[in-house]
Amino acid sequence: MKYYEQGCLFENLPGWVVSSIRLGYTLVTDQKVSSKKIHLISSPFESSIAPLISLGALRAALEQPEANLCNDYFNFLSSAREKILQAKSDTPKQWHIKKYTEPDKEYYFTENLDSTGIIVTGKKTGRGRKKGESLKSWVMPSYAKEWQLNGLPIPYCSSEPEPFLIKVLQSLPLESGVIKHENLISSFLGHILVSSSSGHNSTYMDSLKESGFSLDGKTVSLADLLMLGDDSKSTISRVTLIGERQLEEHAFYQDPSVIIAQGTKETVSAWNIFSDISGASIVGVINRSGSRAALEEFEAILQDRQRYYHEIPPPVSFQSPYIQIRSMERI
Repeated sequence: MKYYEQGCLFENLPGWVVSSIRLGYTLVTDQKVSSKKIHLISSPFESSIAPLISLGALRAALEQPEANLCNDYFNFLSSAREKILQAKSDTPKQWHIKKYTEPDKEYYFTENLDSTGIIVTGKKTGRGRKKGESLKSWVMPSYAKEWQLNGLPIPYCSSEPEPFLIKVLQSLPLESGVIKHENLISSFLGHILVSSSSGHNSTYMDSLKESGFSLDGKTVSLADLLMLGDDSKSTISRVTLIGERQLEEHAFYQDPSVIIAQGTKETVSAWNIFSDISGASIVGVINRSGSRAALEEFEAILQDRQRYYHEIPPPVSFQSPYIQIRSMERI
């Protein structure tokens, strides 16, 4: 297997690539429910360390039966409904839920439940005589995975990713287990990648498209391997990519377990939002060649917060004098 990044091809996988993948994998497989950890990685260059850590975490989650949005999906929707109703305004501007096979029918949660399921009401959009027509439906446990929450990817698709993508995932430099088929066709919300931007046409997404792996003469990008979904939320997603500016406004209907942030500002924002989640691991990747002012600001924040943590051995070593990792656990 070879690795390429923005025009450079590495015939042998660099040590930092292997360590990044193994770190993500270890964070998932060695989780402790009660711990609150942060891992800070200092790199002398702009690189794909953060998405490679995300890739390792994704690979580990593909082995776990619970890492699947379709598991107990009706109860997930019920919990999300309660949060939405508690926060909603008198006149919601956006739909709450819809069947992804009927995109022109948009529904809102109501206060009503019955023995059939969750009652939703809405209206028909699009064109034609029935535009604006009032609708009523039920979200039933047996058919829950047909429904999609606004802002989240579809929970399920009927076809697996391309066989070559699966082959690359199985060939990563890990002592890994068996990938579960059901996870390849279901979304998962447990892993967050925080970047400067997140849209399909963003600069960050372009960098993910320009990095990846080569195997047997074929290539696959990090953008595809991470199963990020798309802007329309019409495909499954195994890693949620969120721009730093959108982080506070994003609807988190369940707590993430692994949060990877690339950059000083992104790391601070992730630390602010997720530091109190039990069992969560936050990873911040800091580029030392970045803005001096941003680095000094981050150093001041770190000096202030580290008194609430104690040092712990890093899960992996990068075995390089140029890339350092510092791990801390909340006291």
